[in-house]
Amino acid sequence: MTLAEVRVWQAYRAKRGSLNAGLMTEAAVARLSAMYANTHSKHGNHEPLDFMPHFDVPDLTLEEAMASWG
Repeated sequence: MTLAEVRVWQAYRAKRGSLNAGLMTEAAVARLSAMYANTHSKHGNHEPLDFMPHFDVPDLTLEEAMASWG
């Protein structure tokens, strides 16, 4: 694999995420589950991460990270 091909794959992974089919399926099901739960619950504040047990939750939110850099 050439350096140019590696860079193309890096750009693809940065844009599309993991190439693991299991994690991609889990993410798709989690989005549908969150949508269903929000439609059928009184509170409606479920997120896809609530339904993704194999996904590592980030330590910081985007807002916290931006505040720490500023």
